[in-house]
Amino acid sequence: MNRSRLCYLPVMVLLSLVWACGGAPRQVTQAPVMARDGARQIQKGNLQYTKGCYQRAAAHFSRAHAEFTAADDLPGIAVSLNSLGNVYQATGDVDNAVAFFDEALAISRARDDRQAALQAMANKAAAFIGADRLDDAQAVLTTAAALEPGAFLPLQINQGILFFKQAAYPQAQAALESALTDVAKEDQSSRAKIQFALGRVKQAQGDAAGAGDHFQLALTADRAAGFYAGMAQDHIQLGAIRQEQGSAAKAVAHYKQAVKIYALLGDAPKVNAAILKLEQAAETAEADIRLTIHFAKTWLEDKGLQRPCR
Repeated sequence: MNRSRLCYLPVMVLLSLVWACGGAPRQVTQAPVMARDGARQIQKGNLQYTKGCYQRAAAHFSRAHAEFTAADDLPGIAVSLNSLGNVYQATGDVDNAVAFFDEALAISRARDDRQAALQAMANKAAAFIGADRLDDAQAVLTTAAALEPGAFLPLQINQGILFFKQAAYPQAQAALESALTDVAKEDQSSRAKIQFALGRVKQAQGDAAGAGDHFQLALTADRAAGFYAGMAQDHIQLGAIRQEQGSAAKAVAHYKQAVKIYALLGDAPKVNAAILKLEQAAETAEADIRLTIHFAKTWLEDKGLQRPCR
């Protein structure tokens, strides 16, 4: 659910490069170079983060933070802090994630950078939602709404997901569908997140067919974004839907793919959980799953395997 992703580079980071072109010769060559490298590291980190390769992303974001700090580029520093916070949030370390978001928020507020402040608050809300700290999440979203009465996509998405967590399904669906209309064509990560959340809403309301449609659209978007763990999660949900619809053979196909993707990622706990679902569906469908189990075991144990995030 919480696959919060920082996939933007504020214009102010680039503007700081133009501003830095004045002054003494040493400043002309040194500061812009550091800031430009910081911007490149953010872009590289975003590519890895979008795929779910969080260790690689963190390495780029950490370097970006050092480069922006050396350049005294406050907008860039805030972006790098937000990015690092997202890595902590994605890996389940909510307390550290919030610390990074709060630091980014303090910088953005001091600079009166409303857009950057909204992004930090959206990220913080996502972290609280992921930790089921729903009251804390609502407090952040309420504060953000007062700051920005209009539409800000990350806040819209998080409000929709929060409504879902609160079992306010009609409100969740309305918020998420509204957010979907604002997603840029190239923003497959946000599209996948919204479609997955809409699938969960439909599933909770007993609409298996509707849920399956949304999970399939989430899978398509995650494929386009190259988000490996997202694809596996989509297959798990599609497997559950197909089982509910009485299509055990189709469920087996989805569970097989989820098992193998998780194995390639080296995520043994999720492999084992997916195998349990696969075995249950395979028993109903009388399907042979020996090859899938073989590949999963082999890939988990192969230390030299070229994995997607290595």
